[in-house]
Amino acid sequence: MKELYLERMFKKAILNIVLICLFVLIRIPAQGSIHSIDKNRNENYSIQAPQQSQILMKSNSRLNKSVFGFLPYWELDSANIRLDLLSHIAIFDFLLTEDGSLLDPPGWPVNWEPVITSAQSSGVKVLMTISNLPVGGVDPDIVTNLINNESAQQLFFNDIKNTIDTYNLDGVILDFEALNIEDRGEPITNFTRELRDSLDVWFESKELSFATPAVNWESYWNLERAC
Repeated sequence: MKELYLERMFKKAILNIVLICLFVLIRIPAQGSIHSIDKNRNENYSIQAPQQSQILMKSNSRLNKSVFGFLPYWELDSANIRLDLLSHIAIFDFLLTEDGSLLDPPGWPVNWEPVITSAQSSGVKVLMTISNLPVGGVDPDIVTNLINNESAQQLFFNDIKNTIDTYNLDGVILDFEALNIEDRGEPITNFTRELRDSLDVWFESKELSFATPAVNWESYWNLERAC
């Protein structure tokens, strides 16, 4: 009997440890992704004048895969950009706000023009990255509001259309992190599909990409339908 009791207690302890670990794994992304952590670290960064000498083309090699390079505003004046090793540059970040409108990245558009011009003249596509990463941490609630609020969607779609049209960008990538449970699956898939359809109406050929988890847990993302 004593051995049976100890075995039960041991199993209960293991189960508690597993539950605690799962809770931590679930909570950590909401507290801060690597993008969010880096953005907070550079909260007071002051963007400098653009330096075209740091935009590099070292070879004529041809890529056989799509290679995305995220370019945060706090790296804009110090990064060595190898255009020959990239198919896309994602401008990071246009920040989603509570009313659905977008805040431009610091230095936009003047400081970004050398990158955009050099990239596109080299055959590298330039996308606007839209995030839900205000300084302070991930905010999944602004995505919930966007998905369920028609007026917010209207502002969101208009800002995307105007930005792509005005600056001749090649598309958009959504970086919506730590989504609320109720927004995963059909809600985010339907919303992304609507954006895809709108881009097709506004323009002849603009790309839509989205940052998904490394593992499609419980098949929340219907990738084929979303794009």
